[in-house]
Amino acid sequence: MLGGRRAPGAVDGAQCAGGAVSLTWSVSPLLFGGGWLTLRWFTVFWLFELVFGFWLLSRQVRRGGGEESDAADLAVHLYLGLLLGARLGEALFYNLDLTMTDPAWVLRLSTGGISSHGAVVGAATAAWLYARRRSLSSLDVTDRSTLSFAAAAITHRIANLFNSEIVGKPTHAAWGMRFPSYDALGDAPLRHPSQLYEAAMGVALVALIFAADRHWQRERRPRGALTGLALCSYFLGRFAVEFWKAPQPGEAVGALLNVGQWLSIPFVATGAVVLWVSLSRKQAAGFRLHERTERGAPSVDDAPASA
Repeated sequence: MLGGRRAPGAVDGAQCAGGAVSLTWSVSPLLFGGGWLTLRWFTVFWLFELVFGFWLLSRQVRRGGGEESDAADLAVHLYLGLLLGARLGEALFYNLDLTMTDPAWVLRLSTGGISSHGAVVGAATAAWLYARRRSLSSLDVTDRSTLSFAAAAITHRIANLFNSEIVGKPTHAAWGMRFPSYDALGDAPLRHPSQLYEAAMGVALVALIFAADRHWQRERRPRGALTGLALCSYFLGRFAVEFWKAPQPGEAVGALLNVGQWLSIPFVATGAVVLWVSLSRKQAAGFRLHERTERGAPSVDDAPASA
């Protein structure tokens, strides 16, 4: 629709100077709602993340010699670690003052707020605990989780778009979008659709992990290589996209780097070290390598090469 009143829950076009058409994102964050029954788009995308992420994780675990029950147990560890880490990361990295004055705020999930940096730390800790309990390599566990987390990076940013949050800085670019729900107190300027930038980054990361896994011959890949590659690639991309993001509440405007960029640097460095060590040592992957060898089952060299 060009001009006139915008219907709620629509993506409208508006004529700009020079004849360019800009998009106005006025999609309601509610899929449907009223009274006691309400369903948000964010919830739909979150559930999709869980289901699709588990499917990817299960394929990786079973390909390495694990069982469906192993994948389910690992998924529970990862999801709990992710949620706990994401919330604590938000509390410590972005809302420390509020957390210190009102610690119970962390438990009020309805207020929103999660940190992807905290989510990765929480999930990595959960993977380490799972590997320790199962006498597995923690790097092999995280390797098999990379595709699930890369896919989640796509759907989560699309969910942010439907919530009109994590928006970009004002821009004059032809692909700029208006977010009237975000800029509710005045005229909505054109902004970088940073949610779509990060979603596209997630698509590229999924493709990169698939290609690397294939290049390294799947179950013959160096242990830890996918983990290092994913950490380096995702947080390098995250560091770059932050230049186009609007500052988070409480962040200093005009600072050299924002909080997300400072937090991304150690993740990039860690990923680079893990990748370098992995390619140097070239230890073969194998989710249940020791147990399978002890039972006389085929070794990783005989593992099927299916995706």
